[in-house]
Amino acid sequence: MKIIEKILYVLAALLALVFLFMLLCMVNPQVHEKVSELVDKVTEKDAQKTSVPEDSANYTFSIPEATEQEETKQYTRPEQKTYEEYVEKWTGDGIDDEYRNNDTYDDFVTAFTEGFIEGLTGDEEYDEDELRKAYEESNESRADYQIPETEVKIVENEEEATEVVKDTDVGETGENEEFDPLFYPYYNILNSKGKRLYKQIYANAVALNESFLPVEDATGSEWDTAMFSVIYDHPELFWVDNTIYTQYDYNGKIIKLHFYYYDEIPDIPAAQRKFEAKAQEMIAGAKDLETDFEKEKYIHDLLGNKLTYDWAELNQSAYSAIVYDKTVCAGYSKGFQYLMQQLEIPTYTCVGWGGFGILFGGMHGWNIIKLEADYYNVDCTWDDDEPISYEYFNLCDDDNYMHTRMFNSIYLPPCNGSKYSGLVKRTMSDYGLGEDDVIDNMEDYYAYCKDKALNESSVYDENSYECDFGVVISKELYTQWKKEYESGDFYDEYLNDVIATLGESKKYNFFMPIGLVLCEEEELDDGSYLITHSIYMGYVGTN
Repeated sequence: MKIIEKILYVLAALLALVFLFMLLCMVNPQVHEKVSELVDKVTEKDAQKTSVPEDSANYTFSIPEATEQEETKQYTRPEQKTYEEYVEKWTGDGIDDEYRNNDTYDDFVTAFTEGFIEGLTGDEEYDEDELRKAYEESNESRADYQIPETEVKIVENEEEATEVVKDTDVGETGENEEFDPLFYPYYNILNSKGKRLYKQIYANAVALNESFLPVEDATGSEWDTAMFSVIYDHPELFWVDNTIYTQYDYNGKIIKLHFYYYDEIPDIPAAQRKFEAKAQEMIAGAKDLETDFEKEKYIHDLLGNKLTYDWAELNQSAYSAIVYDKTVCAGYSKGFQYLMQQLEIPTYTCVGWGGFGILFGGMHGWNIIKLEADYYNVDCTWDDDEPISYEYFNLCDDDNYMHTRMFNSIYLPPCNGSKYSGLVKRTMSDYGLGEDDVIDNMEDYYAYCKDKALNESSVYDENSYECDFGVVISKELYTQWKKEYESGDFYDEYLNDVIATLGESKKYNFFMPIGLVLCEEEELDDGSYLITHSIYMGYVGTN
């Protein structure tokens, strides 16, 4: 999405208008006051409009209805930490040196530790208020992944330590467990001690043991790294509350660990049966598809049609996406991971920062998928639009710049695939359109825009109008349209006439119109382009 570019267009236009008005404002202060009021209204509305994902603008044609969602308890969105606070939490203890010293991951490590996200860092000069408004209303603000918070209970003396470990043992060690690195990469990145901790965590979670003693001495940060790896590798452990766990620390060593299981799942075996049955039902339509790519698209679209982004119960688990119909990015990513792995396609949950740089973003979960020999980024959460978007479907790392890997995820395979990128585009029928709706010359295009702006503009207030509409142009016309749009030819071709006509009722001694046109473009599967217009027209003057 080109939200940043659109905001800068608007700001540039407004700056130009301010320059034109400066001389007049010096002569007549009333004009300055009216201009200020109108500019505030226009920019406020524009931020709301431009913040809507480019694939979900309000068109004059029909949009498929959203699927009905299961009602679940509403939960409050917790306050997120800053990017810097998350970076401070990371130590990397327990990661194998083979990964820590491998320059393959240097770019990911640097991006994480230095907070660099494709130039959108805290040092950039953007209008923060406009950017914040755009971010908060966009799909890219869907960033609500919660990493495990460690509750550390300090044990003061030997007597207290004895009491803490009483009636508790190591539980399950998991020493005979095997984890294929192709499907469980987070296990593979750990050193030998980390792998033993991982196995113990996993085995005790499967056995439903809430407390256990460590299988060997390890620091709290080593346990954190192992805990992250288990959670990211195993979406099927949906009953484990992966937002918090407790370490009992005695003289710098962890002597006991305690899990928390979700209260919303009182009967875990019954929930497992329901979860697995629902998952098999969901993948049934994908099993007979020929290629992994077709299966991937099927599950991507299925989740987009099924889910609603919402802070509902169990929203950090795959259960919320598979059994329920409301979840946040954690549920989307874990649900997608589990379903794809049931189809025997290596798919991982990737955790990091999503949004408009470190200033406007949050902890986010998306996926990495292996198709043939290459890896790709997939974000089912941000693609959940009406109709379903493919803007974040099978991107290489360079194109996935609004995502920054963090924690253990920096050691997942780089995504450099291109064969399966950009293959899926929406169709005219997705928008209720057909071949007769395609415009193939600029004369008809300007006539269409003029008619829409004149006849379908709504009154925003006594001094301004707004209009939103979509139009499809042919691929042959696109280059010419792009050139004329960027040069501002549309002002002379139709917008000035519309502004003058709509402003005839304004009885001012001095009269000055303001017009802004924002266009978003989407290439459709036949090569044509859907151009979404947001037009704002206002008037300032003195009576």
